[in-house]
Amino acid sequence: MVAECGRCFFSRPIASEVARDRLRRLPPRLLKPFLRALAFMSSADLSLEARLQADQLAEQFEERVSTALRQNPHLHTRNLRFEASEGRVTLKGQVSSWYQKQMAQETLFRLDGIDRVENQLEVNWI
Repeated sequence: MVAECGRCFFSRPIASEVARDRLRRLPPRLLKPFLRALAFMSSADLSLEARLQADQLAEQFEERVSTALRQNPHLHTRNLRFEASEGRVTLKGQVSSWYQKQMAQETLFRLDGIDRVENQLEVNWI
């Protein structure tokens, strides 16, 4: 249900008939500050929702990177770590050859959403 007060519409549901009646009877001098406060609360809720959505997308991005590295048959992922944020991935850890270092990097470049890979993998011949 959407409450209407004069020409103002509220997109948030109002819980009861009593709340709607009180809102309709609000004097004009109090209506403007109330609307400002309501708009501020709505923007705070939206920013919280946006942050939650961004966190969820970041988790999905990290999971895609992790899955791609695990599924590469040329890599032993127990010595690999990565940091991912906003399309950038930093690879860290040790691999046993230059080929594996290059394969880890190329695996990530094939994923959608990766803009930059910083390859800090160390080659350990032993």
